[in-house]
Amino acid sequence: MRIKRVLQGTALTALAAAAWMGAGSADASAAVNPKTGVTFDGTSLKLKAEDDDLEIMTSVAKVSTKGVKISSWDVYEGNSAVVDLSKLNVTKDNYIAIKTDDAPAFLVKIAATTKKTKVTIDKEKATITKVDLSAGTADKVQVRTAVGSYGTAKAVGDWDLSNYQYQGASLYVRIPAAPTAPTIEEAKLDSAVKDDTTKYDVYDIGTLPGKEAKVNIAKQANGPSVPVDYVKGKVTIPNKTQYRVVVKGTALASSSSAVTTQKDPKNVSELLNGAKKAILEVRKAATTGKKCASKWTRVVIEAPKTFEEDSIAKKFNADAATGDAIAEVTTNGALKIKYATKTVKRVESKTGFEITNETKVAFQYYVGDNANTAVDKDIKTLKAEKGKATLKKEAAAGKKIWIRVAGEKKSARWAGEWTELGTLPTIS
Repeated sequence: MRIKRVLQGTALTALAAAAWMGAGSADASAAVNPKTGVTFDGTSLKLKAEDDDLEIMTSVAKVSTKGVKISSWDVYEGNSAVVDLSKLNVTKDNYIAIKTDDAPAFLVKIAATTKKTKVTIDKEKATITKVDLSAGTADKVQVRTAVGSYGTAKAVGDWDLSNYQYQGASLYVRIPAAPTAPTIEEAKLDSAVKDDTTKYDVYDIGTLPGKEAKVNIAKQANGPSVPVDYVKGKVTIPNKTQYRVVVKGTALASSSSAVTTQKDPKNVSELLNGAKKAILEVRKAATTGKKCASKWTRVVIEAPKTFEEDSIAKKFNADAATGDAIAEVTTNGALKIKYATKTVKRVESKTGFEITNETKVAFQYYVGDNANTAVDKDIKTLKAEKGKATLKKEAAAGKKIWIRVAGEKKSARWAGEWTELGTLPTIS
């Protein structure tokens, strides 16, 4: 274990006097060699003396126009030492005096670094675009988190901090230290002590890291609300958003590079483009240079199921007699279409069609050429177990009728695929 002592007062005076009055003669056999025994790594100072040295002494010297003043010595036992530099003011020139018992003191100079570090961030991309210093700009910087340590310096434009956008972070940026091999200055420094004629050699060893600047990375906003209509089988893409549909890592439909300019209702089938199941992801678009895109809102979408996939059977008989089913759909009960009639003066006539739903699920129906292009107001719903509807002959006779399983919000069940049952008979 290295033991450090501090020499002050009388002891300091005697030790300093010994050094000043001849310990630095040419025949001194042991010392810290300024060029081979001093190593500066940017954060600490490592010293190595001759093998027969028992102590190394260092001091943070005060240097002014009056000269060099050393108030106390830190004494490291043994012939090696590591000097902590963490309390030095990096914005000022710092001088560390170094000596052994049998060699005079010399100074190593750690030059002042920048007093200003101003970091400009592209808030959209979380990249560093510029670092202004007291004079000029930085080429390379180091970055750390609030609980981390500084690592390797990289070029200013190479820092991608987007990984911190998910949760937000406070980061710290500085220019790296610039250690150099010890180089002696031509001018020596005089002692500030009265009647002391000592002249100190000064060796430049580089600079400490620059003053750090705090940078805040904003937390990514939550994704937008995405209206989902399971009953109609539609999803509404909000305004000013980007979206993509992903299945097995492949984007099927995407506007992630384009931003919507209005609300955009879309059929699930349109988004899936033939896939059976996928994830719709929607996010708020970024603001160039100022705000990153939001997190993705994720919605599971499924292709409408056919009657076969839902184990639903169907029958259609355009020649059915009055009272018989023209169409029948069965699944845990039956949905039937029959003639609607009325009797006037004992004469029964057909007025249209009646639909009754006694199955365990809700169904929807549409009368017209193509249910896949129908407007919402023309699509009607029959409740499970007790749904009923009457179609007047003027509106339905001779036209196609389409049926599908209705979607359900509560169970997140999507509407089924439209199935054409047939063309309803004409009624004279």
